[in-house]
Amino acid sequence: MNHVFILGAGATKAAVDKAPLGQALIWESDYLKVLSAAELRSFLELAIEQFPELSAHRKSLEDRVCLFTPSGLQKQHYADEILRRLIESRRQRDVEFLRQLIYKHIAGAIFPVHEAPLYLQFARDVLRKRDPKRTSVISFNYDPLLREDWEHTDSKQRTYFDYLLHFDWVDPSRYYQPEGALPLIKLNGSFDWLLCEKCGALSLTYYQKHPHDYPAPCPQCQGLAHPQIMLPHEDPRHDFEQLWKKAHSALAAAKRITVIGYSFPVYDTRMRALFMEAVARDISLEIIDWALPKEREQEGKRIREEYALLLPGLIRSPVIRLDGFQAYVKN
Repeated sequence: MNHVFILGAGATKAAVDKAPLGQALIWESDYLKVLSAAELRSFLELAIEQFPELSAHRKSLEDRVCLFTPSGLQKQHYADEILRRLIESRRQRDVEFLRQLIYKHIAGAIFPVHEAPLYLQFARDVLRKRDPKRTSVISFNYDPLLREDWEHTDSKQRTYFDYLLHFDWVDPSRYYQPEGALPLIKLNGSFDWLLCEKCGALSLTYYQKHPHDYPAPCPQCQGLAHPQIMLPHEDPRHDFEQLWKKAHSALAAAKRITVIGYSFPVYDTRMRALFMEAVARDISLEIIDWALPKEREQEGKRIREEYALLLPGLIRSPVIRLDGFQAYVKN
């Protein structure tokens, strides 16, 4: 049975609690405090330009106090939505500036985390024994926490992944062995993929990324190379378009799909369209997420309604588990 796992931000949040996602990305008070005065000023100018209503909070934000609560910062104000607007306006300089802030925030949060035990357990206990020809992982996460080279693990226990890309250079400290490995399709790119703006080389670098490694020297020519941060609503660069074709093939062949921490947000139009087109309506669908016990019945109903709209004619009702990623891996 062909099985596809889909990993969203909720999976990384479960693995690393401090990972800044959604509303917290850039807007988090602790991150505002570490931005330079110039970075903070430039970010606020971009945000207020896109959303003038934020100007009412300029003074507090300049004082590095974020007043927003989960209900106070609307989805439209999130950093990735600001980035989407800049991409659509073809403002490349501002796009690269905001990408750098996103990189520094996420990398700064996960840099001290050499290992994510939950991802390690997922790779070892859930993925390792599966047939790579019948199993794929589709991930929307930039972080390299799900990876093949767990340094403390016996090589016989290591799960190898194939990113389905040609790398011109691979860091020799990594155990990247794509032949016969399990496909890991990262549609939003990855921090450890460097694309050189000078020679065009794509490099797979060491997984532990420092917040200031943006841009980084190209291992091939020492030109400027940028970690690959793409968005679902952005036209893919380089040869990343093939990843979407690979994802389509995997979903079309799937008999079972397990979605972990991903909600098919409305702005992710390309993935929603891909899912609707590729997935068979007799699919066995499993949803893994988290909700408080008192909210699980209502949340489960909401999720079923959303998937009924996403996959009209779905024959089998999704199996919904709202006790979290960790409980899924453990059981």
